[in-house]
Order: sequence, then C-alpha cells, then structure tokens
Amino acid sequence: MMRTAGVPSGRDRPHLVVLLRKAVEAVAEIGPEFAHYGRMLNDLNHRLCEGRFHLAVLGQFKRGKSTLLNALTGEPILPVGIVPLTAALGNRIQIVGDDIYVTNTKFIKRGIKEKFSNSVLIKLNQIGTVTETIEAVNLCRQAGWGYVISHRSAETGDAFMADFAVAMGGGQIKTGSACRSERIAKYNRLLEIETELGKAAVFDNPLSNAR
Repeated sequence: MMRTAGVPSGRDRPHLVVLLRKAVEAVAEIGPEFAHYGRMLNDLNHRLCEGRFHLAVLGQFKRGKSTLLNALTGEPILPVGIVPLTAALGNRIQIVGDDIYVTNTKFIKRGIKEKFSNSVLIKLNQIGTVTETIEAVNLCRQAGWGYVISHRSAETGDAFMADFAVAMGGGQIKTGSACRSERIAKYNRLLEIETELGKAAVFDNPLSNAR
C-alpha cells in the first residue's frame, strides 16, 4: 500500500531539513560510488525547503517501491543499492532486514548469499511456528549475522517472546516503547528472567563484533 501526505508543516519542516542534511553528509562519507544518491538527497532537501515536496510512504520491496527516493524519482534504489551499502558499512553498523525476509528461511538464505544485510528481524507470528523461527535464527548464526527477536502488529500480552529472545541468545529484542500492557509484559518478563537466573545471567553486547 502507498499513502501520500501533504507538504510537511512549518513546524516539522526544519527537523526534516536537518535530517536530510545529515543524510547527505553521511552518504558523502561512504564513497564516490554513492554520489548519485547524495545528489538526489540534496535535491530532495532543496525541494523540501521550498515546500515543493510531498511525503510518500513506501510500498513493499517486492513491488520495487522501496524508498522515499524511489517514490520521488521512480528509480529502484533498494534492489541495486542495498548490497553496496552493506558492503560499505556492514562492518561498522547493523543493517537489519525486515519485510525483505519475513522470517522465511528461503528468503534469508538468498539474503545471505547476495549479502543484502547483516542482520534479520525475527518475528515468531510471521512465519508461524517456533520450529521454523529457530531454523531462521540458526541460519543467521551460521552466517555470523545478527538477529533481533521482534513483536508484530496484533501482539497480545503473552510474554513468551521474552523467554524466546533469551533462549536464542541474540542479545536483542524489539517490542516497542515502554508503554501499553502487551509491550510492558515482555520487559517485565525479562526482569523476571534476570532475577530467576541470578548470577548465572549473562549479557554479551551483540554489537561488539562486526556482523
């Protein structure tokens, strides 16, 4: 689905301009092969400053509408750009694939082969079974990739995801801001697990090594 919104308000526009300027600077630091993207970001920044710009919310990867730049320029940025981006920055930052993998081992295998990212967002209720989810995690482990156990829309107050995240040992969980009962339940369960494990509880920084 693609939705459109109007020109950002006067209140919001300065913040977007600052973010875009930082993005332009970041792209410039990556290398000359990304200069084309930098020029597009710079043009986007100018159009935003002049109020000639409509914010587009992106479509899915499979539809070839993967980025805001794509929505504005018509160019399929992600399919051709994510691999060199991962090659350039993957040893310094975590690049997490979400809807491109949908916790599906077939897609994760392809991502590993083609080096789309260096980490995967893992959602239990996306692939459907605990067994398949563990298989997806094991693929990440074998490739030396990171993995983030994540909630999903229509989440309930069940806290099993917290237990699963600890059991998988990835060191990361994504369950939203510390508000609403279905989210707080996971954080409370993590605290309970820490108490239950006592001195045996170990937390290793999952980002201490390049992934």
